[in-house]
Amino acid sequence: MVKLVELVILAAVLSIIVCTLKSYAAPFADIGYGGRSAAMDAAVGWKFNPLIGAEAEYIDEGVQPNGIPNQNDIINLDGMLSRETLGAEISLKAGFSSEKQAFSLPWSGFNGGNIGVEVSYPIMKRTSLFGEIVEIHSMQYIKQYENFTYCGFGLKFQ
Repeated sequence: MVKLVELVILAAVLSIIVCTLKSYAAPFADIGYGGRSAAMDAAVGWKFNPLIGAEAEYIDEGVQPNGIPNQNDIINLDGMLSRETLGAEISLKAGFSSEKQAFSLPWSGFNGGNIGVEVSYPIMKRTSLFGEIVEIHSMQYIKQYENFTYCGFGLKFQ
């Protein structure tokens, strides 16, 4: 519950920052929930034109399949290619990943990668409902690679 409150506050702060930026690029922010694994994400990004964008995304891995809380956190830095189809925007994203394995361990550095797809559908003037799946391959601090699939849905603010 604490992580959810932290992510809501983070998304609100990111939304305020994004909405006040005055630049050529179109900024956006999102907050999402990963369903059964209780993973959560928050992201901020920019669309440089209707096709090309960039995103920085934070993912809390949530709960392991055996029910034990997962202390891993991931940061993804992605490039995005988007296209509008039938009123929805479909984005392919790929980039670098860094993982923090536990609270006391340092970040591993951007030595992993990720690839994913996101579909967003506008529900209000500057708000969209989105769903995404991201496959992450990152090295943990203990020098062991981990594969993690994040599936989530949430709201995107533009």
